Amino acid sequence: LVLAYAGSEKAAEDVGFYYAANAAGRFLGTLLSGWLYGVGGIAACLWGSALLLAVGFLLSLGFPRQSQPNVIEP
Repeated sequence: LVLAYAGSEKAAEDVGFYYAANAAGRFLGTLLSGWLYGVGGIAACLWGSALLLAVGFLLSLGFPRQSQPNVIEP
């Protein structure tokens, strides 16, 4: 999916940003979930997860759409 949005000249750079964002998200997500659990228990973790899921969905609506899907013919 990352390569589908990356240009051929910037593919390596885009994949690098993807891996960096992935690592930062895993690190910050662990800290945030621990803090939420300490403050409000499992309910706070679930509400935080729902909020971040909604934010991610709304951000994904801004992605450019492909004109034709990549279909491999046999």
